[in-house]
Amino acid sequence: MKKIAVIGPFRSCTNLMKAMIDKYTFSRGLYNKWFWKHGLPPTKLRKKKIIPPSIPIIVMSVDPYSWHSSMYQFWIRRRPELIKEDETIQEFIRKKIYIYDNSRIKKNPHYLFNTPSDYWNAYYYSWLNWGDIAGQVVYVSCRDLLNNPSGVMKTLGSRYNLKIKEYDTNIELPKERKGPLVIPLEDKKMKELNNSDIQFIKDKIDDEIISNLEKKCIKINYLYSNCN
Repeated sequence: MKKIAVIGPFRSCTNLMKAMIDKYTFSRGLYNKWFWKHGLPPTKLRKKKIIPPSIPIIVMSVDPYSWHSSMYQFWIRRRPELIKEDETIQEFIRKKIYIYDNSRIKKNPHYLFNTPSDYWNAYYYSWLNWGDIAGQVVYVSCRDLLNNPSGVMKTLGSRYNLKIKEYDTNIELPKERKGPLVIPLEDKKMKELNNSDIQFIKDKIDDEIISNLEKKCIKINYLYSNCN
């Protein structure tokens, strides 16, 4: 069975991507095997690669604006120890953020960034510039996976020579949520960005990183969509 590494920052559809691979292909999605999927990739000085060259790597790409809103809700529900009880999204996107694997708090590295935007920048910059594994990596847009799961899965199947299960049937998103439960905020307006927030994020996010991600994300072949 072919193994596929699934990587991405928090709130980038890594759990969904793994679930789709496991359900619709004869391959197995993996994360946290070689290092934590949400952390920056480590450096290895020896010639042997950190991730074996036979392992395809999917890096999930997520729009930075919707991502900030999603991170705010996630921090309230899943990382309450890292956010004030009455903290607004305006405060959240402008303050330092601590990133760590809370299943191994005392064993794994902790990361500190001046803002969530800096985490987003550092995460994608490190992958876009890791030349040793460039030939193994494809970038998949979280939005594409949500809007056109059939197109994404069959494009990946073509890219990696994966056999898709039940090829002639519809490929659909799972009805149940994948990954940790995140209860929606009672007031949806709490996570809405205002014009000042959007400008702040725009000023912080590196334009070159956005441009490179857009270029490298797989182009969906819409002949693979369920509607065709």
